[in-house]
Amino acid sequence: MYIDNLVLEVTRQCNLKCAHCLRGPAQRLKMTPDILTRAAAGNHICTVTFTGGEPSLACDVIEEFINLVKWRGTTFSHFYVVTNAKTRNGFKRFLDLLDDLYGRADEQVACSLVVSQDQYHQNEHKINLWKLRNEYDEYPPYFYDNQRRDRLYNLVNEGRAHENQLSGRDPEQQRPWQCRESDGELQVTDEVLYVAANGNVVSSCDMSFRRIDRESKGNVLQTPLEDIVRSYCVMEQEESVAVTA
Repeated sequence: MYIDNLVLEVTRQCNLKCAHCLRGPAQRLKMTPDILTRAAAGNHICTVTFTGGEPSLACDVIEEFINLVKWRGTTFSHFYVVTNAKTRNGFKRFLDLLDDLYGRADEQVACSLVVSQDQYHQNEHKINLWKLRNEYDEYPPYFYDNQRRDRLYNLVNEGRAHENQLSGRDPEQQRPWQCRESDGELQVTDEVLYVAANGNVVSSCDMSFRRIDRESKGNVLQTPLEDIVRSYCVMEQEESVAVTA
């Protein structure tokens, strides 16, 4: 398949307990190689997003994605990752893996690693971005190219944000994927294709773990991803071209 925006929930583990987290309580769950293979092997992806939980706690999953790129025909244009940058061990390995991915991206200029740095993090969880940039200044310019600040307008009323009664926008509801067929290849051209750490598939990022599992459109361990997409998609009609004699 061609997938415009594939979001891989590489883990539901997290090293923080932020009051505004839309996912809700963390879970001791990490995406297995089998799930990742069923989600990404051989697919052509424009944007691949690694999310969680905290993605820097799932370096082995990111490394497995690199193996799919190297050996299983997976291609991608660029990546997007948000991290809290608070991983005690293994953060350099996380950066090294993203650096490897950066070297394999078709559109390196669009690659982005963002530090979650906003008013909802407690003071002890604040990051000294200047110090961090200097510590890891050998990495390409995608590293910390911006920060998320003052995100009151963007806070999603899901998970802990809902439990703690923090104001924010209503969560997005799922909408069918927009697809078309071209030369025998299914192309997912609109809406997020989100594969959770347990294999459940939804069409929105802004959902708690609980709602992802409750509203899943299928699980890749039980049904091929393409079949899941076809069961919940709207096929675009190709425009016909008039031919005159």
